[in-house]
Amino acid sequence: MDYIVSYNIRVSDNIRTLAEEFSKELVNEINTQLKEKDKINIALSGGNTPNAIFKELAASYKEKLNWEKINLFWGDERCVPPEDSESNYGMTKKHLLDYIKIPSKNINRILGENDPHGEAKRYSDIIRNSLNSVNNLPECLVWEKTGIQYQYFRIKWNFLDLIKYVKSLFILKQNGEE
Repeated sequence: MDYIVSYNIRVSDNIRTLAEEFSKELVNEINTQLKEKDKINIALSGGNTPNAIFKELAASYKEKLNWEKINLFWGDERCVPPEDSESNYGMTKKHLLDYIKIPSKNINRILGENDPHGEAKRYSDIIRNSLNSVNNLPECLVWEKTGIQYQYFRIKWNFLDLIKYVKSLFILKQNGEE
């Protein structure tokens, strides 16, 4: 099956510029979608790259987004408690959630401290019951695991199905400043 994709490619010399550009486009996309919807669901990424993005959102956009209309989910988590330095939720809390006014009911974290099998089932149920679905697939605004790309898509695990929903690709030059 062939795919024709069209998206903007943004190359940044440093992580700060990448975070600023990514945050600006993400906020524009959120606000655009909120004109048509009561709420928006966002799946967050883990890793180190989102730190700069979370800091930028907290510093520049905490008052420019209606956080009460945003539901947060996580695409992945480590099997650790939220206080652990390896926790994706803990990192998000430290760099974003502690600075914005978002209702706790809108924060749908993976409980990394729980039994992994039981937690996978619990979180799958939350996803299934919380998100609208099209063709039995949940809809969510997602940024990729690398944290530098975001996509609006119906969650699937097949990359070729995902790539056709990409709107922008943000790239940090290999020799760019961290």
